[in-house]
Amino acid sequence: TTIYSKGIFINTCFDELNITHLDLIKEIHQEYINAGADVILTNTFGANSVKLKKYGLAEKCNEINSAGVKIAKSAVNNNKDIYIIGSIGSRLNMGSILTSENISDIELSYNEQIACLKDNGVDGIIFETYFDIDELLLGAKIAKELKLPVIASLTLKKEMETLTGLDIKTALKKLDKSEYIDALGLNCTIGPHAMLSAVQKVINFINKPLVVQPNASALKKVDGRTIYMNTPEYFTSYAKRYIELGVCGVGG
Repeated sequence: TTIYSKGIFINTCFDELNITHLDLIKEIHQEYINAGADVILTNTFGANSVKLKKYGLAEKCNEINSAGVKIAKSAVNNNKDIYIIGSIGSRLNMGSILTSENISDIELSYNEQIACLKDNGVDGIIFETYFDIDELLLGAKIAKELKLPVIASLTLKKEMETLTGLDIKTALKKLDKSEYIDALGLNCTIGPHAMLSAVQKVINFINKPLVVQPNASALKKVDGRTIYMNTPEYFTSYAKRYIELGVCGVGG
C-alpha cells in the first residue's frame, strides 16, 4: 500500500523495484525508521521463483532478494537498535493448498530465497499473510535449519478463521508447538477492532510471543474507490490495547 501510494501501478512487480527503484524503497524504509520502528521488513514478500515467474523474473530471484536486504541495510545505516527481518510470502494462490504435486517446486523456492536473505545478513525471517499451515511449517523448517529466528504470521477472515477455514485458536496452537518457530503472528485482512478480538481469543492459549499487524481498518467502498476510513489515532488506540494484553510486537 505504501509503494502504491508513491505512484507505482498496482500491476507492477513490487519486488523488482529493489533493482529498478532503489531510492524509492530506501525512502519508504527511512519513513518507517523516522516514525520510530524498531524493526523493518525487506521488500521481498513476493521475491521467490514461483511468484516472480509470472513477471518473467524467476532468474532474478537472488538479485532481487540481495538488493532488498542491501537497501534495508543502507536505510538502517549501522543503527544496532533496528532489526532487519526478511519478508517472505506464500507461494500458493488463494484457495490452493500444499500437495505432492507442488511441494517440490515450493520447497526449492524456499531454499533459494531464505539462503539468499541469510547470506545478505537479515536478522530473521517473517513468513507473513499465510493461510495454509503446512506450507508455513515447511518454510519455517527450512529457515530454522539455516539457524534464523522465525516469525510465523497467519491472515484471518472476520469469522476468526484462517482463509482455509481453520479456527484461529486451533491454528496458532499447532504453530505454537513447532520447534521451527520462535514467535507467532497475525496480520492483514482484518482491521484493528477485529484484530483485538482475535488477540483476546488466543493470547492466553499460546506460549510463544505474538506479533500483531492489522490492516489500517476495514476497507470501504466510496464512490467506486476502495479506501481506509480510520485515522492514525484510531490505530494507535488499538495498538496500545494489544500491548496491554501482552503482545510483543505491533506493526501495520
